[in-house]
Amino acid sequence: MRISRGQQTGSSTAELAEAVALFQHARELVDDVLALSESTRGHVVGYLATLGVSGEQPPPSLPHPSTLDRVPTDAAGDHRWVERVRSRLPDYTGGQTTGLVYDQDGTELTETSGREEVSGRARDLIVLNNRMCPGERNCEAAVTAILPQGATLVVWQPGQWY
Repeated sequence: MRISRGQQTGSSTAELAEAVALFQHARELVDDVLALSESTRGHVVGYLATLGVSGEQPPPSLPHPSTLDRVPTDAAGDHRWVERVRSRLPDYTGGQTTGLVYDQDGTELTETSGREEVSGRARDLIVLNNRMCPGERNCEAAVTAILPQGATLVVWQPGQWY
């Protein structure tokens, strides 16, 4: 191709002006996105600070709910699930017994002997790290006394369950 003087090539002035206007508009949109991004970053940093997380330390790691043991439909008969739960309890070395309580929704609570609370739900389950206390005023009698009428508490203790 040969270009000679006086011959117009490339974009017309109108096309060039339109392209420049479009690029300027695109730049304004990018600037708006950057401003929103910085504002969002400020909000996230502020929120993380309320959680005690700063740039110097990594955020706390929490297990995804899908990785947690689910309460089986019939947990009262699932020995393997109970043993997995029990393995998370501290070893009993004397003193107070510790247990993990599960309600019908799968909510997990930690209980310590002498501080029992009964949810009032129709059915709960507890896995203990020690056998229930024996004697005339034993744990079974105490739990029976505080358990709401019509409610059931399935108790897994080492060696047996009720």
